[in-house]
Amino acid sequence: MEQIFRLLSDYSQDPNTLQWGMTVAVGLGVFLFIMGISYVMFVSFSPARIRLRQVVGHHAPSAATRIGQKLEPLSPYLLPKKGWERTKTDAQLIHGGFRSPQALTLFYTLKTVLGVSFAAMVVVGAPFVGQLMGKQYSMMQIVSTALFLSFIGMTLPNFFLNRIVERRKWKIRKGFPDALDMLVVAIEAGVGLAAAIQRVSKELGHSHPELADELALVNAEIRAGVDRGEALRNLALRTGVEDIKTFAGIISQTLRYGTSIADTLRIFADDFRDKRMQQAEEQAAKLGTKMIFPLVTCFFPAFFVVAVGPAVLKLIVVFTRV
Repeated sequence: MEQIFRLLSDYSQDPNTLQWGMTVAVGLGVFLFIMGISYVMFVSFSPARIRLRQVVGHHAPSAATRIGQKLEPLSPYLLPKKGWERTKTDAQLIHGGFRSPQALTLFYTLKTVLGVSFAAMVVVGAPFVGQLMGKQYSMMQIVSTALFLSFIGMTLPNFFLNRIVERRKWKIRKGFPDALDMLVVAIEAGVGLAAAIQRVSKELGHSHPELADELALVNAEIRAGVDRGEALRNLALRTGVEDIKTFAGIISQTLRYGTSIADTLRIFADDFRDKRMQQAEEQAAKLGTKMIFPLVTCFFPAFFVVAVGPAVLKLIVVFTRV
């Protein structure tokens, strides 16, 4: 490393330029490492790519599946010992669209790799960074920084997973009113529940692919012999959307007591439409309060500068002449 510094010093006569150049290089390396890990997790394992492979008929195991199968012997050491934590993370992965059996193992492997890598980068790079900065870091500083960055590395997958889950829930929630209206039309036309769900999943394939994929899975479960109410409850568990949980409960109760599904869906659609209207009115009512902060911080200072500024300048000129 000293030879590298000596070689770079021959080409750079300014020590500050050399110092900042090495700092930028280290930062760029860390950035590229994080981007590479993000690509492996959120591109290679994305549900969209899985659906695309299913459409084109490519049945070979994906890279995520192969890596997960190789990591299976290490799963007892990577997965948490507490069952509730494992169940919670597994439910989050399912809500995010990661339904692979190896998803939980890959997730905790990524957390472990990021935590160890961030800590190792600090331990290895601290002497070189200290030499560049002209400082000597103590062991306590190195250890505390390594632990802090290790904690950040192990928290990043949870942060991005929560973002993916919230975005997917928002997409499903956005497409649910259209699916509900089409279900009402199909069932009132005399189509059965399973056939109506299949028809709606085909119609929503382009506009709302996440919800269409979940409805297609419901139809597949019904065809495989699963009870219709159970299949709808599984849909609610996979999506985690509160409106779909209510929908599944109402349909299950209707199937249990033998009442008309068309009448139930029509009443639920009307109530759901009223609920969405009330939510829109609530958001509109909150708008005035939410606008106070940007008005006070952004608009009012500029307004006072324009309105009061000339008078203040005149007063300054008058008092300077006295």
